Amino acid sequence: MTVKEKGLELMTHSELVAMISEKEKCYNGILYKPLVDHLRKQCKGRVIISADAKYPPEDLLAKRPLELTAAEWKEFRKDFRVDRVFVEFTIR
Repeated sequence: MTVKEKGLELMTHSELVAMISEKEKCYNGILYKPLVDHLRKQCKGRVIISADAKYPPEDLLAKRPLELTAAEWKEFRKDFRVDRVFVEFTIR
């Protein structure tokens, strides 16, 4: 069994959200693209990547991911807050 099979594939909730906190310059702005792409698929586009100028979290609020309905998008935005110094997502 792999981490994918024992982890990612078991995350199937319809409202799944992933957050990747990346300290800018710590990882040279590089995220493992295959993992991010898979998370985006699993989470219907609800992947919050924070603390990196290359991936400003407020960009996520700019456009509804195609995988989300308008109602799902509205619910997601209601729980997501971006401030100058932090990113917050409320889990209900």
